[in-house]
Formats: sequence, structure tokens, C-alpha cells
Amino acid sequence: MKVPGYWFSSSLVYVLQNFGFSGANINLIFDCFLMPILFFGLVYTIVRFDIGFYRALFFSVLIVFSPILFNFGNPLINAIFKREYGLFGFGFEPYQSILRTPEPQMSFILVVLASAFYARTKKISGLLVVLPFLYFYVAVVYVYTLIAAYFIRLPGFYKGGHKLTRIVLACLASYFLISIGFSILDFIFFSKDLFIVGFANMYVRTHLPIVPIAGVFGASLLVIQLFLSKRIPRIQSGANEFQLFLVLSIFFVSNIHVFSGVMLSYKNYMDYGVGFLGGVSLIVFLQFLLVNRVFGGVLVSTLFGCLILCLTLNAYGFSFKDGEYNFFRGLQFKTAEEYRHASQNPMSVIVTDSDLSAKLPYSVAKAGIPLFSYQYNFPVVARGCESILVKMQEAIDFLQINRPDVYKSKRDYFMRSIEVFSGRNIVALNSQSNTEESIFCKSLNSKKPFEVLESDFRDDGWQRIKIW
Repeated sequence: MKVPGYWFSSSLVYVLQNFGFSGANINLIFDCFLMPILFFGLVYTIVRFDIGFYRALFFSVLIVFSPILFNFGNPLINAIFKREYGLFGFGFEPYQSILRTPEPQMSFILVVLASAFYARTKKISGLLVVLPFLYFYVAVVYVYTLIAAYFIRLPGFYKGGHKLTRIVLACLASYFLISIGFSILDFIFFSKDLFIVGFANMYVRTHLPIVPIAGVFGASLLVIQLFLSKRIPRIQSGANEFQLFLVLSIFFVSNIHVFSGVMLSYKNYMDYGVGFLGGVSLIVFLQFLLVNRVFGGVLVSTLFGCLILCLTLNAYGFSFKDGEYNFFRGLQFKTAEEYRHASQNPMSVIVTDSDLSAKLPYSVAKAGIPLFSYQYNFPVVARGCESILVKMQEAIDFLQINRPDVYKSKRDYFMRSIEVFSGRNIVALNSQSNTEESIFCKSLNSKKPFEVLESDFRDDGWQRIKIW
């Protein structure tokens, strides 16, 4: 991939596919085997701060699943805001970001393992070695945090100044360095890519500041901490400074564009970076309450745990009112033979449901992607796959002549697939650079005649599981 930070997870998936693991298998491996590693690393790191095992386990769960407080999985955010850039910054995803495989899942596993290594050895090399392997949007937040923490701990940095002032200046220094680095990347790379610049919601030139919801949340917790600090006789120090660092970090990372002038897929910073900083801010607050024995601290911790659990269940289709799970599983064929036939002939069998068509290559390792599938809704796929674009047009010609009923009922779906896959809705075809046909796309070319896969589906695709 051209954008830095995508190559590692893409390569990992490619290797697993060549070992015979399908996309569904890979999701299962990440969720069931690598997620426990992530939790183990987080617990190990938190315990090193003299926090008991069970509390560290609870805090780990809160950090990992806290981004749902700040994205569209939160009904309050869903009700107030729209999925568009404006004054406030929040995540656009309606689910738990950490469960998105392979990224940002893989990157957070690497970050947590690096943190655990540093907590044990105090060697900075462990924190740096993972940098080339991180998802770009995670890497930006991670690098900012490392630089700011380095300045705070640097003996000669603002020597003799107040600790709070050192934190503010360190965060400012890190912000400007990251912003300059981002500006350089934009000048030599992003701004030169016609597809990146052409994406209206991906590449936005603006200097207008944004107020991150996670930052407002963290600032509110900081105010409460400061208020309580004046009323606690022997407060344990450190929590207020750390909270200030996190709040500043959330605001600065969310506003890199104010200096650089460029947003690059801004919602990804909110979903895959800032939301997790908000989770760390939450556990710092809860630890402050618990370690200082503030009245109601245990109750507040329990309520936040229950809130995140309820938001997660709601995001994945659980209705507390009806006592049931209700989610769209997608359409399914009735027989395995239909799946096998469609999977083995992706360039000749036309599946008229994009969701079902998109799931076929996930179920078989190294399977070709059927025509008009969801995966073709990304123009970067078209680079080096012109033959598939031609095949799509041939399929439409076939439908117009032989199956006008199917063509008329699905015309918008078919035409949008061609429009988006070709990238011509972003960059005119005559302005796109010629790319040599990829080996993978060449291997998919088929001379078999087209056919529309007729089928009575198993059900309407909705899955309902009654709990009570």
C-alpha cells in the first residue's frame, strides 16, 4: 500500500491467506487469540504502576472498549451529530474500534507489547522498534505521545520550571514537530496523489480548530479532580498532571490540521487513536477516586463499566427493551453448492446482492472477488485491475440484452460499482496514470459465459435471538 503504515497488516493477511486461512478465519484468529495477548500486555503494564491485578484487568477492559463513548456507537452522539466534519470531533464508527481486523487491532497489540516491554526493561528501543509496523492513524498519535513524554522526562527541558508548565510546553513542542512532519509528508506525498486529493471526505484543507468530544470528557474529569484535590487532606500526587497531559494530547492530536492545513481521513484519528486516549483519561480519573478513597469511587467505576458494556451490547444489536439480539447477518444461499459455484467463478457468476457477494471471498482463502462486490467500492483496487473493469462493463452489456429485468432492478447498484471502482468519480480516466496489470487480476480473467445466480435465499438476512 502507498500510504505509510498499511503495509505490515496487509502483508500479514496476505501470508495467512497463502497458508490457507480465509478472511473469516483471520478475523477469528485476531479476536480469539491475539486479543488475549493485548489484554495480557495491558494488564502487565498497568500492574507495573502499583495497581492490583483485578483493578488492572478492569482498567484494561475500559481502555480497550472506551472509544464507543466517543463514536456513533453512543446513542447520544448519534442523536446530536451527523457524520460530517464540523466544530466537534468524534468517531464515525458505530461499533467497537478494537474489533476491526486487522487494523487498528494489530497496531494496538504492537503498541501494548512495546509498552509492556518498556515497563519491564525501561529500554526506549522497545517503544521505537514497532513504529514502522503501525497503522498510520495509530502511529501519528503514538509518535506524538512518545515525543511529548520524552520532553517531559528530559532533564534539561525548561529546567527549574513548574511541572505543569513543563507538561504544557512538552505537548506544544510535540504538536509542532508532528505538524511539521505531517506537512512534509503532505508536500512530498499526499498532495501529489490524485486519488487522495480527490477524496472529498478524506483529504480536507482547513485550519479551523476542532473540539474533540473525548477532550471535553477528559477536561471535565480534570476539573472534578482539581475540585476534589482541594478537599482531600493528603492527596496522592501525579494524577492531575497525568490527566492534564492526556487532555492536552487529545486536543493537540485532534488539531494537527490547524498548523499543517490538511486533514487526512480525520475520522480515523478519532476512531483509532483519540478514543483510546479518552479511555486512558477515564482510568486515571477512576484511579484518582479509588486511591484517594473518595466517597462513591467504587460506584462511579462500576457505573462506567456498566455504561460501556451497555453501549457495546446496543451497538451489536441487543435491545434491552425487547430482550433480544436483532442484527443483520446478511443474505445466505440455501446450499453449499451455490456458494462453491459462485466462489469458483467470480468473473462469470453475477450475484445481485453486494453484501452477499462481498462475503464470498472472505469465506475462501485467496478467492477472487465476484463482480460488483462491496470490495470494488474502493478506487485503489482499480490500479492494475483494468481487465476487471472491462469485465464489469461486459457483464452489464450481457444483462441489458439477456436479463433486462435484473439490469433494471439493480441498475444503480451496477453503475455505481463501475463508477467507484474505476475511480472516475474522483479522477478522470484520462488523468489516471497507466498501471501494469497486476498478476492477481490477470489470474482472475475468465472466458466463461456470464450467468446470473438465481436463488431463493434462506431468509431475509436478519438474525433474531430472544434472551428473555
